[in-house]
Amino acid sequence: MYVYTLELLLFIDYQVMRTGFTLLAALVALSMTILSCKDDTPWKSEKNESEIISGDEDNNQNGNTSSGEDTGDEDPKQGETDDNQNTGGGGLEGPVTVGDETVYTGVAAWTGPKADDSASDIAGSDSDIYWEACTWNDIVTVIYDGSTASVTKTNDKIISNVSGAHVTIDLETNSVSNVCVILKGSSSDGSFKLYGTKKSRLALCGLDLASTKGPAINIQQHKRVFVHMPDGSVNRITDAAAYSDDSYYIAGASSSTEDRKAAFFSEANLIFSGSGCLVLNGKYKHGLCTDGYLYTRPGVTLAVESAAANCLHAKGDDEELFGVKINGGCLYARATALDGKCLKADMSIYVNSGKIDFSASGDAGKGIKSDLDVVINGGDIDITTSGAAYYDASTADVSSACCIKSDGNLSILGGNLDLSSTGQAGKGIKAGSDDNAGMNIVIGTAEGGPVMKIATSGSSYGGSSSGPGGGRPGQGGGTTTSGSSKPKAVKASGTVTVNGGDITITTSGSGAEGIESKSATANSILLEGGNIYLNTYDDAINSAGQIVIDGANVLAVATNNDAVDSNYGKTGSLLIKSGALFAHSYTEESLDCDNASRITISGGTLFTTAGSSMGASGSPSCSVPVLKLSSFSVTQGYFTLTDASGNVIFSAYAPKSVTSRCTYITAPELKSGNTYKYGMSGTSAPSGSTSLWGTYYYTGGTASVSNSFTATSSLTSK
Repeated sequence: MYVYTLELLLFIDYQVMRTGFTLLAALVALSMTILSCKDDTPWKSEKNESEIISGDEDNNQNGNTSSGEDTGDEDPKQGETDDNQNTGGGGLEGPVTVGDETVYTGVAAWTGPKADDSASDIAGSDSDIYWEACTWNDIVTVIYDGSTASVTKTNDKIISNVSGAHVTIDLETNSVSNVCVILKGSSSDGSFKLYGTKKSRLALCGLDLASTKGPAINIQQHKRVFVHMPDGSVNRITDAAAYSDDSYYIAGASSSTEDRKAAFFSEANLIFSGSGCLVLNGKYKHGLCTDGYLYTRPGVTLAVESAAANCLHAKGDDEELFGVKINGGCLYARATALDGKCLKADMSIYVNSGKIDFSASGDAGKGIKSDLDVVINGGDIDITTSGAAYYDASTADVSSACCIKSDGNLSILGGNLDLSSTGQAGKGIKAGSDDNAGMNIVIGTAEGGPVMKIATSGSSYGGSSSGPGGGRPGQGGGTTTSGSSKPKAVKASGTVTVNGGDITITTSGSGAEGIESKSATANSILLEGGNIYLNTYDDAINSAGQIVIDGANVLAVATNNDAVDSNYGKTGSLLIKSGALFAHSYTEESLDCDNASRITISGGTLFTTAGSSMGASGSPSCSVPVLKLSSFSVTQGYFTLTDASGNVIFSAYAPKSVTSRCTYITAPELKSGNTYKYGMSGTSAPSGSTSLWGTYYYTGGTASVSNSFTATSSLTSK
């Protein structure tokens, strides 16, 4: 560096003698550029060279260079170093600003849900995620004012084109990097387009922008863009309902070669930060769409009020292998279109924290939809779908609404979820399909899990029936020719495993089931932990394979069909090993395996009631003491099992009065040869008892019940 500087000074001396002071001034500017390359702190607005472009002026593409040498700001590959990365450990000091980010306050306030987690947004040193860890050499400021816009920039190599209030910033033609663009102001006939080949930063500092030509914001670069919304900023953007040509294209580009399909469209990965909000309305197709990934940091509010197709749409990044990561903030979306999704990704979706408020009212609408996997680790998630189902002749399948749908695997490991589907054949959560078998659902971990409520209230969709959503628009009306679908709270083409969490499932529409697995395998439904409450119209738990209760507390109530139904057709189709199962069917069987001999009981706590007798024939295989009652009158309240002295072994809530045709009772405390008592002990839990699960399951205390039996080593019938 020192040798280079000495040579440069000698060269300057020689050139000054030949050309005088003009060239000297230019070389001094070059020296300043060299020194700026040595500075690795975020650029502050200390440069005083600038150019203001307004009206219809077009900056010459071959303009003079004033600053901003190319620093090689390519996104680093794994194992390589990014020259612009701050490699210091820990969080970065803040707040950090780049240029004048004073907020324009003339934008209508957003009165909907907002992020409340900005305090947890601590900038790190990863320059692929945190713009604070990058160096920003130049600034472009665009101010919209009705039918015009002004552009201020710090580098003559930055090309700017202004046509009325339609602005294009071209960083690609002259290979300018490390640029921050600030947008603010208002226009009902304006837009912003960005070309570039390196990382860029886009600051939305109070922007009210509606386009009559195409997207309001159009990012035509493939390197990531950091979108920052300063505290207090409200930004509203709307695209045109029909698109026309832009006023500026880089060499070789045209409307036929550039993709455009949203109010905010981007070819690049988008990383949103700040505690402002962005409100979008997509008239042409999507509200926000990126052909890269979508990433949100805490504090961000993204709100899509309307969209002609999907509200938030991300194609995903092939190298990063995900489409969406929600690491905080608030996402709000209202999808009304046929097949409209509030959040759609071609690749996997990860929700780690933040708030989600989604509603999809169009036929077959989805709250969250991924063509690959969905992983939810945390967050407060509220999703409602209300659209009807329809038969799609092009796919020969019925499409219905769903709160969370993955074509791959679905994991809900934490968070607070409230999911409601009121439409015909609506689903709560679903993994895979008939054409994509073997996709699994996992809920919770051994350490805990989500608090999740799932409710469906729509009716079934019948094969040749007519009604709402009978046929897809353009296919000849509302009467279908084939296909059927039932409402399901939880449905997997593969297995369903619950390791932990508190899960409440209710279904009320005709044919509506609780948990269903289409996998005809062992452990098709494996309930290993957590508390699971189901109150359903049809089967509460249904599987093509084996159902295993091994550690979970389960209350399964079916009002019009079986409480637990396995179609595995083998010994051990229903295996009860540990945990607790309270199964009640008002009209059918509590435990249905087509033959009672396919039920295996080797442990756990069990209490069942059934409106009909159990199976066609046979008896369960029991390696522990089990009592079977062929007729038992149950009144709404608590069934209690005690020892001979009245000490409570367990007390379980029975939700309805019924004459049970088949009742099974067991508990780990039962010993062969000992006498025990059982019966209905009242509408309150026994005196002195301790709750093991809400108001459903108690132990300890004392109770007076009148029926008695002596346990054997296996099944005892009475």
